[in-house]
Amino acid sequence: MANYNTFVVVDCTSRKSILTTSSARKAIKELKIGTRIDIWNSNSKINTIYSKNREDIKPYIKLEKEYIGRKQAAAEKRNKGKSMVAKGSGSSGRAKTTCGAAYR
Repeated sequence: MANYNTFVVVDCTSRKSILTTSSARKAIKELKIGTRIDIWNSNSKINTIYSKNREDIKPYIKLEKEYIGRKQAAAEKRNKGKSMVAKGSGSSGRAKTTCGAAYR
């Protein structure tokens, strides 16, 4: 089972879910008076955030940004390795032909 946070934005008056997401930044955009954010991890509720204490979600946003940064760095490293292989092969990806032999 994956170990990540799930943010559920709930309308406090009707007690209905408005949004379920794994992004803290999406959840904070929906937070206003009359709503709350329930934070779940591994099938257990770990925190509840109301509009009056919206600063409590900052650590989750920081973790999300760090995670995205790590993913971006890994993707750049992966792509850099691919471009080095392509540059080292000496071909542009197209087969070279002489005098149009491929079209005959």
